[in-house]
Amino acid sequence: MSSLRASPRPHPPRLDWAELQALLPAEYTGLFQALQEAGLPPPEEGPEDLMAEGRVIGQSLARWGQKRLVPPGLGAHGLEVHPETPVEKIQNYLNN
Repeated sequence: MSSLRASPRPHPPRLDWAELQALLPAEYTGLFQALQEAGLPPPEEGPEDLMAEGRVIGQSLARWGQKRLVPPGLGAHGLEVHPETPVEKIQNYLNN
């Protein structure tokens, strides 16, 4: 008699930090280097188009699950960050 088991759900693919750095605007590379040095895992996605009413309104910087880091002006779609945003603020957002 064989038993059927659901196969474990695979983890979403993640970028590695080097891949992400190549996709980011240059002014954000220091911030994301600091996130890496703080021990955060790399995001699942790098920059993604953000849509509203069927059109692209901007791009996120990175996404962990449903939590996105976005540049100023796009806070309705995630945590607004600038190159000098404290790492602790981002860690708190991602962990809550």
